[in-house]
Amino acid sequence: MAKWFYHNGNGEKIEVTGGQLKGLAKAGMITPDTIVETEEGKTAPARKVKGLTFGETIQPSAESAQPAISPNAVPSVTTLAVSENWYYYDDRGKALGPIPLNVLQSFARDGIITPETVVANEKGLSAPARKVKELMFVETAQPFDKPNSPASANPFDVFKAAMNKISVPSTPNEPATNVIEAIVRESPKERISQLKHQREKRLAKQKRLEGTSKSLEVHEEEDVPWNFFISQCMGAVIMWAGFVSIGLIHIILGIPILVAGFSFWVYATGQKEAFRNRCPSCKQGSARQLTKTTELGSETIKYTVDEVVGTIRDSKGAVISTTTRPAERTYRLATQENEYRCQYCGYEWKGPTYKEFVGFC
Repeated sequence: MAKWFYHNGNGEKIEVTGGQLKGLAKAGMITPDTIVETEEGKTAPARKVKGLTFGETIQPSAESAQPAISPNAVPSVTTLAVSENWYYYDDRGKALGPIPLNVLQSFARDGIITPETVVANEKGLSAPARKVKELMFVETAQPFDKPNSPASANPFDVFKAAMNKISVPSTPNEPATNVIEAIVRESPKERISQLKHQREKRLAKQKRLEGTSKSLEVHEEEDVPWNFFISQCMGAVIMWAGFVSIGLIHIILGIPILVAGFSFWVYATGQKEAFRNRCPSCKQGSARQLTKTTELGSETIKYTVDEVVGTIRDSKGAVISTTTRPAERTYRLATQENEYRCQYCGYEWKGPTYKEFVGFC
């Protein structure tokens, strides 16, 4: 069975099968811009994978039919056993799945499911997600204050109790007056986007409060392997042989040799530039994109030149002699630093600092 990988919002690589990849795309968990990867390491946006359709609801296949489970059932198990396929319920009590365990773990880390979200394994046993020992959760924003209820109460009972206290608009066009109404009206895909947006806002606020900023790792430029230069030299030699053939033998024989040598030289040059601009994380060639240039400081450099102040010419206008005097010139060098981003995996890094000529003062 072919293996696939896709990159979630945190840059993690999740392994799935071909069928699971199609199911995630139909459920909206994978968007057309999500980066997917094959077993051979080839990466591309999901929209370029044939056979994927996006934005629909997952329909379980006959081989992995949805188990008969109810979100209102009070679980009678301490923990849920590890299962290959899982289901989870959204805020409206609708089961979504099946999804593999590693995808369920990714949803827990991204805040898409909370410890109180009801999940079920393929054997039909259901319980809150906190009962699954393999899941780790982030702190998620609560859209409403939970009423006082026993610790064993089902999360959907709490949700219904909160909804009963809210007045529903009389017409569909009437604007929602409560956060819960807006959430209920949204589709699962919009709900997931909202939870991710809330998580990003919390992380940004936490960074501002801690007074920290994003620190990028500095990567020195890699030395280009010698085989690229040898390939360029081979292309130049073939071009030289083409010129010699045109002059000594015949133009019909020399032109194909000249074109072949030039093509080989262009290909070798392109491969060398692709290596110089590759990502230090995923090692993809021609992946580096300049996102920001920061000036860290500057310095002024003075030097002396001989400035011509007068000339003596003869009757024909030719210069016989000149009069000079020392003159001081100043120019400015700026110390700069570039930030880059990989157009494939999204990795960000800094390049080494360098000095750039700005201009004369």
